[in-house]
Amino acid sequence: PSHRIYQAQLLVEQRLRKEQNLHGRRMKNLFLVAFLLLSAIPAYAQVPTLQVKDTLGNNHLLSSLIDTQKNHLLVFWGAWSYNSKKLLEEWQPYSQSWIDQYNIEIMCISAYYDSSQIQAAKTLWHDKGWIGKLLFANTADLADIGIDAVPWTLLINTEDSTLYTHIGYTIG
Repeated sequence: PSHRIYQAQLLVEQRLRKEQNLHGRRMKNLFLVAFLLLSAIPAYAQVPTLQVKDTLGNNHLLSSLIDTQKNHLLVFWGAWSYNSKKLLEEWQPYSQSWIDQYNIEIMCISAYYDSSQIQAAKTLWHDKGWIGKLLFANTADLADIGIDAVPWTLLINTEDSTLYTHIGYTIG
């Protein structure tokens, strides 16, 4: 009986590893397909006009931080949002390859309603070791430009056109 239990455990572990590998390939492939196919579709939206703070507390217009030689993945998130944290955790293993392979700068704009939220986001960002540029935007300012839920993701090309937009988080 213990031999059968051991064999069953091995089978379960093999299936889990296979599923994890499939999930990883799906995530990479989804991003590649979205990036390549959607880049052929004309889009007219631009980087939102938004006042953001950097990690030192300096104010900037988001558009002034955009490097026109790079594509940008903008993620509006909240340290208090379970779905935001799950999204960033899921992307973590792929972030560096996206930066290297697709000339992408990842900018994560954390929504805040008071200064304690800024500190919470900085701590979480540091503890998780997430990759990208961490910025902050007041929730009222986000609502003014139509972002009233997080996570909210925008993929923007070098021509300042939005290639992809997604609101929320779905596993995989």
